[in-house]
Amino acid sequence: VVHREGGDRQGRAGAAQAGRAVVVDHDLDVGDAVVGVGRRVAEYEQAVRHIRARARGGCCQTGAPVDLEGEGLLVLHRDGSRVEHRRFKDLGDYLEPGDILLANDSKVFPARLYGRKPSGGKVEILLLERLDPFTWKAIVGGKRLDTGKEILLEDRDGSPSGTLATIAGVLEGPQRIIRFDQPIDEELEHLGQTPLPPYIHEPLEDPGRYQTIYARPLGSAAAPTAGLHFTGDLLFDLRGRRVLFDTCTLHVGLDTFKPVEAEEIEDHNIHSEWALLATETARRINEAKLAGGSLIAIGTTAMRTLETAALRSAGISGPLADISQRDASGETSNI
Repeated sequence: VVHREGGDRQGRAGAAQAGRAVVVDHDLDVGDAVVGVGRRVAEYEQAVRHIRARARGGCCQTGAPVDLEGEGLLVLHRDGSRVEHRRFKDLGDYLEPGDILLANDSKVFPARLYGRKPSGGKVEILLLERLDPFTWKAIVGGKRLDTGKEILLEDRDGSPSGTLATIAGVLEGPQRIIRFDQPIDEELEHLGQTPLPPYIHEPLEDPGRYQTIYARPLGSAAAPTAGLHFTGDLLFDLRGRRVLFDTCTLHVGLDTFKPVEAEEIEDHNIHSEWALLATETARRINEAKLAGGSLIAIGTTAMRTLETAALRSAGISGPLADISQRDASGETSNI
């Protein structure tokens, strides 16, 4: 949490003029976009994950219930005056009535499937994108998985499930088009396993531990972890403080686990992710901003959605990597 100075609306305006506000106004249809911050936030989140993994043997443990609200909250005051160590339940102390939080409501689905070829060879399938009720784009692990190869899927306990998958197309690298002999949306509950990040070393006994409390549309291969500490009690507390809460959707892809091996970050190749900022949500953000409220993105997935929507609403098109290069060269500085 980066805390701005000034508790009232007039104080906020002064802080913004002095360059101490949490967000940067771009006067775009969706409110605020803080382009360039995402990379620094991602580096910070990665460091925090490693610290927690070493301290507890990995996040999301399967033992006793975790006091999510009691987890630590690091507060950096924007003017550099001090750093505070608080608890996540204290989040409301740094928000004002009329502020609006934006969270990613995407829900993790059990995208990892296991099966065997007729020869007995093991196959791993990581579902990426649903093309139709029978067909998915996926990443496969196994030998000689060419077009026409059949795979008999296994249940979670390793027994044959009776569901047959066929390689319908070969794409770049390990990507394949997989066609199932029946729609598997309803079957994933007992066929699939949740792909876990490398800092979680134990299987989840309760998959709900790797979901945010406000998760709704199914589609992510990994949880938007910045929101895992929100509880119903905390959301009610924020409502009582007249802090607004809204959601966008960004389905997190498996490339979120992909290590950066390129020397230059611009050469790190990852796939695109589907995102949605609904018109009504954009309207509520605009209204909150016009009333003097601050916009706070919960995690980098919500931030990326805001960045993309803001750029698109300003008429800036193309891949974000190209836009970042244009921004670095100063081409978009006057927009």
